[in-house]
Amino acid sequence: MWVKGLVVALVLIGSLHSRGQSYILEKYGDKQGLNHSVVYRVFQDSEGFVWAATDNGLNRFEGEDFSSMNNRSELISDYLFGMTELKSGILFSSYNNGLVHYSFRDKTFRKYKKSEQVAKPIDSYVHGDFLLVIDNVATLWIIKNGKTIARMPSVSSVFKSDGKIYLCAGLSGIQELKLSGNSYSLSTLYRSKNQFMVQIVPMKNGNWMVVSAEELLEFNPVSKEMSVLKGSEGISMYITGYKPAFKDSYGTIWLGLLDGNVYQYDESRQHLKLTFERTVVNQFFEDRDRNLWIATYGFGLWKIAPFRAREYLFDGHLSTGFGVVSRGKSSYFVGYRQLYLRGNNPQILRDINLFRKQVRTENLLGVVYADDQQFFYCRKYTLYYNDWKNLTYEVNTGSSNKNLLISQVLPINGHQFVIATRKGAFLFDNQKRETRNFETLKNKIVYSVHYANQTLAFCTNKGVFVGDLKKLTRVRFPQQQQTESIRSVLLFDSNRLIAGSNKQIFYFNRSSGKRKVLSKDVFCSKIISAYGYVWALCDKGLIRINKDNLKADLISSDYGVPTWAKSLIVKNGKFYIMYRDRVLELSAHNLVKQHFRKKLRLNLDFVLFGEEEYYTIPDQVLLKEPLKKAVFKFVLPRHMYANGSRFFVKINDEIELEGSARGRFNLLNLPHGTNKFTFFAQDENSKIIAQKSYYIYNPYPFWRHPMVLIIYLILLIALIWFIFFKRLQKLNKRKALELETNRLVYELKQKSLINMLNPHFLNNAINSIQAFVVMNDQRKTLKYLSQFARLMRLNLELLNSSMVPLSKEIESIRFYTDFEQVRTSRKFEFLTIINTSRDLKEFQVPSFIIQPFVENAIWHGILTTTDQNRKGRIILELEEREKDILICVRDNGIGIKKSLSMKTENALKISLGTQIIKERFEIFKKGDPHYGIQIIDKSESGGTGTLVKITVPKIISEEMIDELASRKK
Repeated sequence: MWVKGLVVALVLIGSLHSRGQSYILEKYGDKQGLNHSVVYRVFQDSEGFVWAATDNGLNRFEGEDFSSMNNRSELISDYLFGMTELKSGILFSSYNNGLVHYSFRDKTFRKYKKSEQVAKPIDSYVHGDFLLVIDNVATLWIIKNGKTIARMPSVSSVFKSDGKIYLCAGLSGIQELKLSGNSYSLSTLYRSKNQFMVQIVPMKNGNWMVVSAEELLEFNPVSKEMSVLKGSEGISMYITGYKPAFKDSYGTIWLGLLDGNVYQYDESRQHLKLTFERTVVNQFFEDRDRNLWIATYGFGLWKIAPFRAREYLFDGHLSTGFGVVSRGKSSYFVGYRQLYLRGNNPQILRDINLFRKQVRTENLLGVVYADDQQFFYCRKYTLYYNDWKNLTYEVNTGSSNKNLLISQVLPINGHQFVIATRKGAFLFDNQKRETRNFETLKNKIVYSVHYANQTLAFCTNKGVFVGDLKKLTRVRFPQQQQTESIRSVLLFDSNRLIAGSNKQIFYFNRSSGKRKVLSKDVFCSKIISAYGYVWALCDKGLIRINKDNLKADLISSDYGVPTWAKSLIVKNGKFYIMYRDRVLELSAHNLVKQHFRKKLRLNLDFVLFGEEEYYTIPDQVLLKEPLKKAVFKFVLPRHMYANGSRFFVKINDEIELEGSARGRFNLLNLPHGTNKFTFFAQDENSKIIAQKSYYIYNPYPFWRHPMVLIIYLILLIALIWFIFFKRLQKLNKRKALELETNRLVYELKQKSLINMLNPHFLNNAINSIQAFVVMNDQRKTLKYLSQFARLMRLNLELLNSSMVPLSKEIESIRFYTDFEQVRTSRKFEFLTIINTSRDLKEFQVPSFIIQPFVENAIWHGILTTTDQNRKGRIILELEEREKDILICVRDNGIGIKKSLSMKTENALKISLGTQIIKERFEIFKKGDPHYGIQIIDKSESGGTGTLVKITVPKIISEEMIDELASRKK
């Protein structure tokens, strides 16, 4: 079976879950006599019976429950689908038995012989003498008088409009079918572009909503244009069969998808609203009483009563002066300080301050009464009257009635008003502009006033007073009502009344003393009379009282009526209930005609008592703290309690527990997480009289809390990071060891280079000593040897360290130049220029970085000059900069280029010394980029000699750092 195969995979989606449900929903299953939970079609015949075609035969609704019609005459238990009505009876589509006819006359089922050629029908339609039948393979059969005229493949559904027949022909698009005589004709309105057309639903603007297998479309039958339906973008269309969409009498389009989502489409707002989830729908149907029936796959048959509420949301709280007025063609809600435009569709209402034309808003306290002809408002506790036009004046309440709080304004005829205040009441005549106090009520708090049959009734803090405009007498209630605070009464006549107190609503006859409690609910607002009933707001909703038999019905929150409402107004066939910052609009017809007592079998209250928490939950509750112990109280309406009633709860449809005689359950181990609690009550015959399910989320204890798990995860990550950090530390140590090894290698290279320099110097020194010996100059020889010994001793000290104080490096240079001056008979002079205020001991420099350049300046620059009259000069200049030290060696010799051009041993020595120094500096640069050396021949710029610039980083010795720190201390 194609329908069964289409949806069988989705049975496990789950049960109903309503988002913001505002409808009265009743569910019918096997306990209500339904043959099967899979319902394919619903239909109402001309006699008013509702029929349900299920996966296991046929049912008929008998008012409250269903009766099975299986195995009657020639109707066998079978898969049943579509139904249609003929003049003689009803045609039922039996999957394995063809079309079956039910006769209105003899109440029997017979096979319909005029359509025996259709073996497996799904849906049927009647058009004049023609019978149109769609079978299980989507073939449309056109039958007339038992004769098949045509068969058309790939027809999903039939749509009738203005006497014309249109076909949703799958991939063939939309076609118009014309029937006449024994012939037919087809014309294509729209050819599909790879879209599988399923169903057509008419819209308010004259266009059609076209349901395709992929998306929702909007089709203009005049221009033949097709477009995506606005507001439906992003909806995945997996339709549930041949009838996934339906438009009810309220103009709402219902849509069921195969994924279990049920939507409502608002044409005016172009908006799809998700209504139900996890609910596979086979068909929507509306009966003549405007009940919407929903045939589901696996969840039975649902009925949404026509009791639908429209809600208006305001920006601010409303006052007890709330009213509904008509001005011109518009209707307005009167709020605390504003008028609110009443639209035809639910909307959030913004302040529309129309009072600015009639009322100065300075110190405006609020409106206390409004109707179509006038309104009253207060400013600085002074009462004003306004006729909605240009007339505004202060109501003279008398000197004793200044600065009063107004409780109620009640019109008793066209020009007189009774005004109740917190300090009494007075009569106001807007024609004479006069006021008169009710002396009996002087200095009493008047809560409300009611007028009927020339009789007034005042509810005060000192009791109820009844009378006419001249005289009032106090009502003597029975002893049990004396201590109650009565806030409102409604008069039948001067003797009979209905009163609402803080404990109950009751009837009382003053002459006979008869008293009858109508409801033990807490009364909230005034009592009014309308449409033959008495209406009163209570803590649980709205109470409707029959004037004839005084029977009370509770219209609770399950019907959309709010609890603890503040005000009730009946006007133009509508009930307006004001609470907090919103107004609920209800149809008076539905409130009057509904049988609420029967509906209340699913109207149950549920209370959960925790440590210090109290919950009244409609569908689900989220506990703030984990509870181990809890007390549940399952409350039935008072009229449903009976001797022998028993109460049960099922937890997750597994564990069943029985409660006390009043529906109280004590759970010592409340399960954690989200759990389903199904409460039901049984009468003395073990028949279920009430049942309702709730979802309760009980948080997990601390050690199972998600935050604790997150902390565990963080600790685990920290442990992993610690292990990783330790390994990284080991790698860093290994790299540091490698760097230290490389540093030692560099130092060895430096020392080896220094050792290469020393033989060069020694060779020159020995040559000088040899020259003195040859000249037989003993004095110079001894002096030279003494200076040479001092220089060697200092050099040996410097050789032991790669880094030496700058002061020692300069000292060694001075010894060296003194030594060379003796040797060269003072042919040059040596000068030092120090451009720093700091002690040179603070700075560390590599050893022997200056001496080679001073040596080159002496031997290869000055001593090689041909001008014997010019005395040589060598200048050593030191300059401290921000990050480094600049060392300059200047001479006035022949210049390095000219010296190198001499192909002599001197040139080779210059080249060797310079190359050694450069190699050392290359090693130094690997550790610090501030090392640098630059050799400049001054002859290129017109001068004489050579300039060597040596750059070393500014390094302060550790001993100096310690010494400076000790000095600071």
